[in-house]
Amino acid sequence: YKGCDNDSNFLNLDWVYKNCGINIVTETVYNYVPGIITEKSLFAFLAGQVPIIIGHRGAVKNFRDFGFDMFEDLVDTSYDDLPNRFRWKQAIDLNADLLRTGIDREKLKDRLLANRDHALNKWPRQLIEIYEQQIHSLDFRR
Repeated sequence: YKGCDNDSNFLNLDWVYKNCGINIVTETVYNYVPGIITEKSLFAFLAGQVPIIIGHRGAVKNFRDFGFDMFEDLVDTSYDDLPNRFRWKQAIDLNADLLRTGIDREKLKDRLLANRDHALNKWPRQLIEIYEQQIHSLDFRR
């Protein structure tokens, strides 16, 4: 909508992204499956952060299936399949210690960079391929 400039927003929040190794992402729509994936989640990957994504039921699994590292050795993602009314709270509660202690970005650097590369280069190609497959599977003879 008018006045919403995600590029500028990302740049204006650069100081936040640089200083926060973990990003609690609350997606816009999380009550319905499939939900949507917005710039909020992508910003976490682009900024080199470990995401705790609170989205539609199965959102973390969707990102994993798309090829993103969801850092499940650090982040307890068992909240991902919980009912809507519990998912957000459990995401925070299950990861409270991680949120308190933080992460060592230097130790995770290769994985964080791989996620960034995936978001910029590989995932867009995947989405195009999925789109093309869906178009080719349509039967326009009806």
